[in-house]
Amino acid sequence: MKIKRILLSELRLNMHPTVAELSKGDCVKCQAPPAVDFLSEQELQILLSKLPLSVLTDSEENTYILLEKSLPFELLKQHPRSHLCRVYLHIFNEDEADAVIKTLLLQHAALHYQQFDSIASNLFYRHKNAKNVGLKTPTIRKLSALSNLSTSAIRPKKRRT
Repeated sequence: MKIKRILLSELRLNMHPTVAELSKGDCVKCQAPPAVDFLSEQELQILLSKLPLSVLTDSEENTYILLEKSLPFELLKQHPRSHLCRVYLHIFNEDEADAVIKTLLLQHAALHYQQFDSIASNLFYRHKNAKNVGLKTPTIRKLSALSNLSTSAIRPKKRRT
């Protein structure tokens, strides 16, 4: 695997046909994409740096074949200043494509499922703790918009007795 950093404005992506086939039944809860405009350019760059894309090289310059689906990347791409940011590419060899696709679309997704039940509660406590240590934080309303949750859903998790 090679790693490359590229300006988003220079990047052209095509979906690998196997990724398209495996994800054709995917459900996305979001009816309308959340507004990401409130993110500063620095915050946007930090978030994009946290989301490297797994790709194969294509025949055209700066064109790559995407080996995964990334809703956060697709949402961040809509920011008005995203064209000024750079993204990291994890460039794989063609003979690794099936293993990368299987791992990212199935096993990686399964690993992330464990945290979904507690995301709203974690956001509540992280927001509260950030304010306690004096960090300037986005409002609960902005966090709820990004997460596609109602503001009332971002609250402490009820403890089971």
